Amino acid sequence: MKGLNPLSTLGEKVRNMRRNNKLYVIEPYRYSGMWVFDDPDVGLIKEAFVAGADTLMDRIEDEYGENFTLIFSDSQFPNWSVNLKKMTWANLNNTIDSGTYYYVPRYKLKAWLCDALSLYFKRPPKNIYAQVVTPSIKGDE
Repeated sequence: MKGLNPLSTLGEKVRNMRRNNKLYVIEPYRYSGMWVFDDPDVGLIKEAFVAGADTLMDRIEDEYGENFTLIFSDSQFPNWSVNLKKMTWANLNNTIDSGTYYYVPRYKLKAWLCDALSLYFKRPPKNIYAQVVTPSIKGDE
């Protein structure tokens, strides 16, 4: 088919396959003093957590330690421990052109998630449920 880029078509197929997943896994880490994560399956390398999402990573680190993995979904699953609730425009004091704000009741903070969220969900979900897994929980120690 003329005009189609096979790499972008492959990338779209991978994104659509990943959207069929119900559970996703990322391993946040610090790079140049910032929280980031890699997910080569969707083309993300050193994707930064900013605008409150970095503070959320700090709080998780304070509670669980510096090496942790996040399993997340838009549906509840066994052992989830952190809930992010989508905020509506009525809840916000500022406007944004992209991304989505979430409120995290457990840590009483607001976190902005950029449009990379669309690589995991077709639309920003009303709730994101996450489980924090540490080496001791994984059984690696």
